[in-house]
Amino acid sequence: MFVEMLGVLEMIDCPTAKFIFKLLLSNFMYRSSLFLTAVLVSVNSALLQPAAIAEPISDKTTDNNRLACAQKEFVVNPKVDQQLLQDYNQAIALNPKGAKAYFERAFLKHYKLKDKQGALVDYNQAIILDSTYSEAYFQRALLKVNELKDIQGALADHNQAIVINPKYAEAYCRRANLKADFLNDAQGALADYNQAVLLNPKSVAAYNKRAILKEDKLNDPQGALADYNRAIVINPKYAAAYYNRALLKKIKLNDNQGALADYNQAILLDPKDADAYYSRAILKHKLNDIQGALADYNQAILLDPKYYAYVNRAFLKADELNDTQGALADFNQAILLNPKIAGPRYGRGILKYEKLNDIQGALADFNQAI
Repeated sequence: MFVEMLGVLEMIDCPTAKFIFKLLLSNFMYRSSLFLTAVLVSVNSALLQPAAIAEPISDKTTDNNRLACAQKEFVVNPKVDQQLLQDYNQAIALNPKGAKAYFERAFLKHYKLKDKQGALVDYNQAIILDSTYSEAYFQRALLKVNELKDIQGALADHNQAIVINPKYAEAYCRRANLKADFLNDAQGALADYNQAVLLNPKSVAAYNKRAILKEDKLNDPQGALADYNRAIVINPKYAAAYYNRALLKKIKLNDNQGALADYNQAILLDPKDADAYYSRAILKHKLNDIQGALADYNQAILLDPKYYAYVNRAFLKADELNDTQGALADFNQAILLNPKIAGPRYGRGILKYEKLNDIQGALADFNQAI
């Protein structure tokens, strides 16, 4: 076993990763050599190159998820909502066979009262009373996928909505989302997005979603670029398309200056988008704009303090600003926010070994990460 582990050591070309392996070896932590190799590769690729930390794909057309194809924002007013609920209750009591009242009460429960089971019961009743109610099938599908995690049930409802109304563009778009994100059916998703934009050529969200599919699943970066461009032509204030186009330019098209321009525009249009600041920070770091990167990480954390922003800011502070204590504080906060992720502990371990000469502390972090 010892000989096998020495063989693994020779396979590693990252000096810090070699140190971690030697440290583990010297303390007789006899784990599977393949497992250790995988751990060290992850340290080499994910931690020592912090810009490789995954960036989120933006879809600002969502109801807090990636499945929406048209923007919906609901203002919650508890007093007004309860009065509406009483009005619907009374309408249903007076006419228990009115499908529309059940549908509208379901909609209220779904989006404003957050009563998912009550909404399901009412959508069901609306469909029982009117089996051709395509909007009821459509909204029930959204409830099933977003709240009830019933993917097959949602697919069946979208199918039925389209059977009833073959020109229902958003139903095609939503069904495409299901196929792309949950059913691993990229070609089926593409066909549905194509139909959605055919039926509604001004649907910026459908172009945006199709671009994401082409970029992520179909290896068609030029097709994705064309769709992002089209979405922006239709709506020059569509921040999500600028953000996603920036990611495409940076990652797939090697156009860093174009990506920077798009991030700038996305932030101008949506200055509260933490993801855009975070992604621009990574790019600025790559372009050696250290103070600009720091400012963007700071703003991203101010808007939405995610662990990965703290991790990347910690590396920036340690590697570029010689701010060891600031880096340590950021690693500590990242671990506090997400204690189950190994990466921040490895990063802190590296910092303790390389900058703080804290061998025991480094070893403790590496042990805990494994």
